[in-house]
Order: sequence, then structure tokens, then C-alpha cells
Amino acid sequence: MTIDLGHHGDSEVRAGLIDLAVNVRHAPMPAWLAGPIAESLTRLSAYPDDADAIVAVARRHRRGHDEVSVRLDGADKIRLELRERGYAVRRGDTFPGLGADWLRIAVRDTATTDAFVETLATVIEERP
Repeated sequence: MTIDLGHHGDSEVRAGLIDLAVNVRHAPMPAWLAGPIAESLTRLSAYPDDADAIVAVARRHRRGHDEVSVRLDGADKIRLELRERGYAVRRGDTFPGLGADWLRIAVRDTATTDAFVETLATVIEERP
């Protein structure tokens, strides 16, 4: 497996896309996100466990934990479909430890995030 460490999400953004490839915030991080991140720093040496992240995202969007996807078969096709619908997200295989079946999605304001989650759910539902 080759990881392209020189690849940057900004290279995938074109006019008219909402850029979810890079997470840059000018406002303070919301407490619902800052708290779990700060707490997670105490476990940096542990093997990654996505259970807490799934529960936090599900709670934030008032969904069941079984409705949160962090890894998707065919993620690259989903990424391309999201681009067609106006969202740029990063490929997972450009990050050490993730593979082609992961999408790297930056958190944005609530309205943008909610709209993205709806679009992502639609794209997943429309898959053959």
C-alpha cells in the first residue's frame, strides 16, 4: 500500500463546492466537540476505538448510534458523488492508518454539517 503524503485536500476543491476537506475554524470550538477531544488526549497511547465518536456524533444529530457511519465500502465512489452534489471531502487512504474505505470529513457549522449529513445519507441510500 502506498500513501501519498504529498496529497492535500485543497487540491480537490473547485469553484462552487463546500469545502469539507480541511477543518479551519475562526470561532472557538463548540463545547460538544471540545470536551470529548480534550478527554481523548488522556488515551493517546491506546488502540483507536471509534465507539465514543459514534455515540457523540449520533447524540449531536439526535440519531441512533447505529445510524452513524465512520467507514464505508466504496468510499471513493461516495466521495466522487458528494463532489457532484457540492461537497469536497478527503480520501481516507491519504492518512496513515486509514484505507480507501474511509472518508475524512471536517466539522463545520451546524447548518452545513446537517445539510452534509442529509446529502451523505441520500448518497448512501441511492447506492446500487
